Amino acid sequence: CECATAIFPKSRGVVHMLDPVDRYLSPPPLHLGSRKSAPYREVSALLAETSTSALEYHSHPSVVEFGWQVFHLPHHHSNLARRTATCRKEADVIGVHSSKLDPELKQGVEKLLSERFPHVKMHHVKPQPMEWRVRAGLSPFGPGFSEPILGELREFDVTLMKPNCYDPRPEEQGSSLLDWRAWLCERHHSGQRLVHALSVGVPAVVWGGATGHVDALRPSSDWPLAWSNEEMVEQLAALLSNRTLRCSLAAQAPILAEPYHLERNVERYALALAEMVRRVGPST
Repeated sequence: CECATAIFPKSRGVVHMLDPVDRYLSPPPLHLGSRKSAPYREVSALLAETSTSALEYHSHPSVVEFGWQVFHLPHHHSNLARRTATCRKEADVIGVHSSKLDPELKQGVEKLLSERFPHVKMHHVKPQPMEWRVRAGLSPFGPGFSEPILGELREFDVTLMKPNCYDPRPEEQGSSLLDWRAWLCERHHSGQRLVHALSVGVPAVVWGGATGHVDALRPSSDWPLAWSNEEMVEQLAALLSNRTLRCSLAAQAPILAEPYHLERNVERYALALAEMVRRVGPST
């Protein structure tokens, strides 16, 4: 960023947009001193992953002082062909597509399955790191990059969606840093994996304490949100025992995911860039 802003400053009619790419906090780093924060004065706009983070950046003192525009640009899904799964008569597989799963939630789900749904299996898929897919020759900009994830999601009858960003690092155990991590997670977690699951028509039991999840499901008047592990287990039981409910949510899911299709996000990007150019002036 420092090189780009030095070579192409605002004075030459260039605009720079800062895309945090999964970094939860990206305001100007005033705490590092004027030399480190100086390149950020050349930035014209910031992309925010959730509606809450966009609102908070809009009023952030240094963002206001530096004159940044803020645009809500949520993560897209890459189900370009809009291929969906079939809602089967009986649910056989509960899927979790995440690097980690809350141990307490896992225990509650296993107890439910053993007592009431012994034929249902829980399948925990840990995503391959992005580096592995790049080494395999898949371009991050091509449809094949996300197809393995989409294929894995289509195998699920129901999926569980709870952010793993609550998990503390060893040095954070028993400290206030754990509360700080939860605060960031709930405001800035994008919910991209949820959007991918919705895009393939998989009904999801969704943790409500993440803005990205709420953003994705806000248009639905009847999609439930869970606010505790107990509620997640209860909602899972309802989906497993009620095919009508499960298939109703499966039918809603691609509709909810459509605003996050890559085509829609490209449109958002174009509108944001046009607004930046309009604000800076005709010489841009």
